Amino acid sequence: MALIGIRAFVSCDGCNTKMTFDLDAADERPRDWSWYDLVVDHARGFGPREGGFSSVQGESDKVLCPACTKTVDDFVTEDRNATDAEITEALEQELFPNG
Repeated sequence: MALIGIRAFVSCDGCNTKMTFDLDAADERPRDWSWYDLVVDHARGFGPREGGFSSVQGESDKVLCPACTKTVDDFVTEDRNATDAEITEALEQELFPNG
């Protein structure tokens, strides 16, 4: 048997949308990394199967889908990751624009 790939299902920490990431079974991971660490790293560097660019932002490493990533990136105009508070504020403004 040959292991060809591994599929990880992740929910967005912003809107709870399901994302799917395909991991290459041949990729090595650092010795001290868990599978969770590998999936978070994949979310940071690649987009999900559904398209677009996901991200990992905030102090608590929130994994964001492409739509939430765009919302947060439009809100935080500097070239940096948003804080947890900024993520919450950006997503609340998107969901509840009139307060």
